[in-house]
Amino acid sequence: MKKLLILLFSLLISSNSYGGLFDKTVCVETETVERGGLIYLPNKTKPFSGKNLCEYESGQYKSQGKIKKGVKDGKWTYWFKNGEIKSERRYEDGKQDGKQTWRDESGQIYKEANYKDGEKNGKVTGWYENGQKDYEVNYKNGKADGKETSWYESGQIKNERNWKDNLLNGKSTYWEENGQIRWEINLKDGKCISGDCD
Repeated sequence: MKKLLILLFSLLISSNSYGGLFDKTVCVETETVERGGLIYLPNKTKPFSGKNLCEYESGQYKSQGKIKKGVKDGKWTYWFKNGEIKSERRYEDGKQDGKQTWRDESGQIYKEANYKDGEKNGKVTGWYENGQKDYEVNYKNGKADGKETSWYESGQIKNERNWKDNLLNGKSTYWEENGQIRWEINLKDGKCISGDCD
């Protein structure tokens, strides 16, 4: 029994001694440097791996996330000084990946976007302060591609247009807030081919 206790105590000491080497926490904003797009501790030649935790002077969290081999990895959260979450992002090998959310200081979401390999990919949506949808547009590999719709703050549709490879293509319609069509045009590769092209 005595030998077992000594063995357990030895294991506990050794795990505490080495655990800190792989689990260091720093504030990336103030305690690291960036070289060649990678995050390093000052005077170190190996990219940093560990945790980021930055705080405001009040002690409120400012940002939190993990760093793996010098790049952001996994979920990162950013806060306002009042404690409300500013944005939540996910990184894969340093590139934004997955759904990203942005909030205002009251905690209300005002933008959501999907990313793949650091590029917008999929639907991007924005909202007004009153919660009404402001715009919705699709992206493919970082370029606008597909239908875009925007609304007035009242909820009335403002415009509809189509994108292909970041250029306007097809019919674009714009409405007045009272619902009357302001103008319509047809475009190809970003150039007006018919309608009110002035």
